Order: sequence, then structure tokens, then C-alpha cells
Amino acid sequence: MQIEENAITFLSLNEFVRFSTDMGLIGLVQLEEPVLDNSDNVLIKEGVFVKATALSRLEEMEGHYRPHFKVAMNNNLIRELRKFVAGEMLDLLKEKDNRFIAHLLEKSTRRYRSIMESAFIGTRFLLHIYRLSQENGCFFAHISELALLALGLALISPVKEKFVHRFSFLAGLGCDLDLESDDEYLNRAEDYATRNALNLRSARAADGYELPEAVSEAIATHAIDFDRPHYKPFRMEPGAELPEPEEPGEVSILDEEPHLSAAQREFSNAIVTELLRLARYVHDTSKKLSGEDFAEQLVYMIAYNGERGFFHPDLTMTVVKVYREFEAGARKMMRIAAIEKKCLFPPSALAYPKPKATQILCRNNHQECSLIVRGWDMNVVAPMEAYGWLGETLAVGSYPKCMLAGELEDHSEGRSRKSAAAPE
Repeated sequence: MQIEENAITFLSLNEFVRFSTDMGLIGLVQLEEPVLDNSDNVLIKEGVFVKATALSRLEEMEGHYRPHFKVAMNNNLIRELRKFVAGEMLDLLKEKDNRFIAHLLEKSTRRYRSIMESAFIGTRFLLHIYRLSQENGCFFAHISELALLALGLALISPVKEKFVHRFSFLAGLGCDLDLESDDEYLNRAEDYATRNALNLRSARAADGYELPEAVSEAIATHAIDFDRPHYKPFRMEPGAELPEPEEPGEVSILDEEPHLSAAQREFSNAIVTELLRLARYVHDTSKKLSGEDFAEQLVYMIAYNGERGFFHPDLTMTVVKVYREFEAGARKMMRIAAIEKKCLFPPSALAYPKPKATQILCRNNHQECSLIVRGWDMNVVAPMEAYGWLGETLAVGSYPKCMLAGELEDHSEGRSRKSAAAPE
């Protein structure tokens, strides 16, 4: 199929029939150009409704006509396309691997499907996503998972700013937009510079589809640098504006980006970037986890690395509270991260082993540090990856013990004494 600004052209009868059937538009679709036989005789006129009998006739004439079906776009067709694409995306939630996403959406009180449908404000972008759903199912599933994650996180967050839900969904959908033709979206680069360069490519692609500024800005800047925290020190409070409508209004092929004030635009850009950054982390980390305790592991990793400063604290706590059954363990991981941050030579202090840390070692061997415990070096016999894969792998070797380990014990003993003192 071929995508134009406000039209879609099918170069085979099967494609055209499938499109008409999927949209429930057999007998309701109109063509912008006539269908001709090999002698230039008109078989189907432009501007008339294409009936099932005409399609059956073309099936019998295979090889004797030119398969060129240019569909005229109108509001009714755009509406049906929105519904179809949203439905295809939500069908992915039935897969076991997407249960974390499904849980986020289930916890929301908002009508997320309506928000998804309303998000497709550009006809050409909508047609592009439809093409992906038909021609590249693997890539469509990949960007759909990111979009649903970003939307789910936005819906459970404390933010009510106008259009943030819509923008977050579009940012997830577009954050790998330019990577369809290669395998770079399947194997994410580890180094920050490469990931940032790939994101900039997709941000330019998003600009080409005239997606909102908050969307392309988030795509361009959401890469995680393992060596430093990212979130900006702003509070995620509900905006002064009313939240975006949940029902998709009248659609138009002339839909444009919603108007926002300069202050709203700056706030939206910052929020959507943080939401996309966490969505990307959840998506990529999920691929490395397995087992029935998958969600628990993921929540602990989000809590720990959120406390380290890689994710906005409001978003971190939102996820923790959605998974209340894991909240106690998540708060323990946040406490461990907070103790590590007391390091006098950051980021040298490392609690070991996680998630049930009992010691803290100095990974950078700062013998001059006043917190070093002399004569109690610790031997690491196997490489240990950074908890949640944010940071460097701890190499095999001998490391000095840190006095901060006492705070791990104090915290554990404090909890024990509190439990023992509780009335029966």
C-alpha cells in the first residue's frame, strides 16, 4: 500500500478487500480514481460506493485489469481507522508478556481507549500506523507496547495537565519511529551516545508527521545516561486546565496540534519526557525478566533506580502504590538506594547483594575514605550486573567494606523491634 497526505492506495485487490472488511465499509468506500481494465475501460467509477458485487467481478478478472485502488479519506473513514488501530493495539494486552501494561490500564479510571482514538490527530500518521499493523506486525507490536506503557503511566500519575495523556501515548508510539527498516529497535544500544542518536532520528521523523512539540521533544531527550540522574526538579501537580476530554469529538482530516500556552507547553514537555523515559525503561527491562515474580522484580528495580534519581520520584511512587502488594519491598529498595547516596565519593558505595543486601562495599576502592572498614575486605567471586541494569557491572575482585552497611542492619533491626513490640 502507498500512503499519501490524505489518501491510501492499495496495489492489490486482496489488500483493498481486507481494508474494506476490517473497517466494516464494504459498500461504503469511495475511490478517488477509476479502476480500469487493460484496455482502459472503466470497471469502477471514481466517487461511487464500491459494492461487494464489483469486488467479486474483479476477482474473476484477475490479470485483466489494473489493481490500483486509491481510497478517498473522509471523517467517517478516519473514525473507523482510529477505532481499528486502537483495537489492534489493545489486543496485544491479551498476551502474557504484557500483563504489567494491562495492570496499569486496569487501575486507571479513565476511558483509555477513547484517549487513544483521540490521539491520532494527523491523517498521514494514522495511515502510517495502520500500514505497520498490516505489513510489519513485529514492529507494530513493539511501538504499541511502548505507547500503551507511556499512556498507562500517565493515567495513574498525579498529572492532570491538558493533553498529557494523549502526548504520552503518541511519544511511546513514535519513540522508535525511524527504526522500522533495521533491527536497532530489537537490540537497544548500551551506550548513551548511540541511543541518543537513534532517538534524534525518530524525533525528526515525528516532526515529519507534524506530531506535537511535546512528543518530538520527549522522543529526542528521553535516553537514560547510566552515569547520572535525569529527572528535573519540578512537582507533578494537576494543571490549572481541565483534563482532556475522554470522548473523541468530531474528527477532521484538517485536525491540528492542540493550542497550549507557553507555560503549558514547557510543563507538558517536561512531564511527557519523564513518562516516556520510565516507559522505555520498563519496556526494555521487562524483556530481561522472567518468572512468576516478574512484576515484583520490576517494581523493586523501578523503586531502587527511582530513588537513585533516574526517574521522577512522583512517578516512582505512583508505580509502587499501584502494586501495593510489593510496596514494603519496594520501600526497602528505596531505603537501600538512599543509604548508597550517603557515599562520600559517589557513586562508590554499593549495597551487596541485591535485592536482599547485607553489606555495602566500595566499588572504586577509595582507601582514603573515612567510612572504610579496615581489614574487612569483601571478595566478589562472580560479576554482578547493576541492579535493574542501570550502571556498570561489578567485576570479580576484592573490595573494601563500607561503614554505611551498619545502616542496613539498623534499618532491619528497627523493623524487627517494631514488629516484636506490636500488640498481639
